[in-house]
Amino acid sequence: MSDLEVCNLAHDGKVTELFNSINADPKLTTLKDSSGRMILHWAACGGHVELVKRLIQGGCSPDEPDSSEWTPLMIAVSAGREDVVDYLLDSGLSVNVNTVNSTGQNCLHYAASRNRISIARRLLLAGIQADLRDWGGNTPLHRAVTRGHVEMCKILLAGDALEGASNNRKIDKCSPNTPNDAGQTPLHNACEEGSGEIVRILLAAGGDLSIKDRSFCYF
Repeated sequence: MSDLEVCNLAHDGKVTELFNSINADPKLTTLKDSSGRMILHWAACGGHVELVKRLIQGGCSPDEPDSSEWTPLMIAVSAGREDVVDYLLDSGLSVNVNTVNSTGQNCLHYAASRNRISIARRLLLAGIQADLRDWGGNTPLHRAVTRGHVEMCKILLAGDALEGASNNRKIDKCSPNTPNDAGQTPLHNACEEGSGEIVRILLAAGGDLSIKDRSFCYF
């Protein structure tokens, strides 16, 4: 069976066919496709949590990166597969929530840009670095602002006030004043997008109107 065929079985959740193939050829569990993804990556992408469990229990690494440094957790976050995210974070597995991919982004960047509210909250409660700058200098808050995700902005700015936070762990948060490589803060972005509500949220969180971007423009 080819790498494409076995990965399609995993993505589609065809458990019986997949394990029949694996039983016939155990090497299929570590076979990688052209993007460096194994069947675990595709099972996570498809949201098949029971299949993900069986594959990990069978020896697949829960933190294995593909060719672009995307882990099963990052793929599940991007695809909005909340059950898979919960399993990977809650089962005592050696999963690094702060893994960064080849473009300098962590899981929270994708949760923010795709407005995965509950997943973003889970990642923050699990200890993810919130104010991480990617290769363009953009943080998850930049992503949420430019897409107009009001509630996501509130979550990213909440810190220890985040719903579900305990006194035993400090929750990281984004800053409204972190500049990207163009010198633009999330507040610059919100003004450019004309989002008055997000501007008010950022100002209430300490947004600084005096910061200039690389073109020496204020707001």
